[in-house]
Amino acid sequence: ASSARDAEARLSQRLASRNRHRLLDARFVYFDSGQTEIRSQDVDELEYVAKALRADPNAILELQGFADSRGSDRYNRELARERVEAVMRYLVQRHGIELRQLGAIPMGKVALGAGEKASPEALAKARRVDIRLLAPWSSWEDAQSQIDPTAPEQTVTVIPAPQGPATISALPVQAEPTQPPQAARIDAPALGRLPEFLKTITPKDLGGEQ
Repeated sequence: ASSARDAEARLSQRLASRNRHRLLDARFVYFDSGQTEIRSQDVDELEYVAKALRADPNAILELQGFADSRGSDRYNRELARERVEAVMRYLVQRHGIELRQLGAIPMGKVALGAGEKASPEALAKARRVDIRLLAPWSSWEDAQSQIDPTAPEQTVTVIPAPQGPATISALPVQAEPTQPPQAARIDAPALGRLPEFLKTITPKDLGGEQ
């Protein structure tokens, strides 16, 4: 029960660290069978991460130790822990790296995949410490990470400005030239014959009853 709580606590710490940092690089340091000493061929990897940590005091390392599938679980967990501690000692003693920049997670043995044989190559790759170089988010990236992707999309409704009653502007009309009305000429003889002409008109001529 105690080991389960410890594993849960390490996992919670690991997730919290990842939420505050972004992965810059990943390196690997390998070990001989049953050994915890740093090999000469892996020194360059540690020199690289030490330089990165000195360049950015806010950067951190996540160290995960592993062992191959041979031996008991208890033995391999202890071996994985000692390998992580070997990497930490190298960085602290040789380069003065602060412990606050180092996070240790001994994982134990690496199980072989389904159908995978315990070849010398597979066992050698399992005996390692994974080194994850993490750095804080930049201000812009941090602002982006705070955006909740599950939040509903916000929309903006544009309300048109109220309009007054429509008005029709009178178009300028060009005045046509006008002349004063002229008096009609009256034919006096024709006007005198009008009463006699009216007597000759019958209702039939006017379209009335016959």
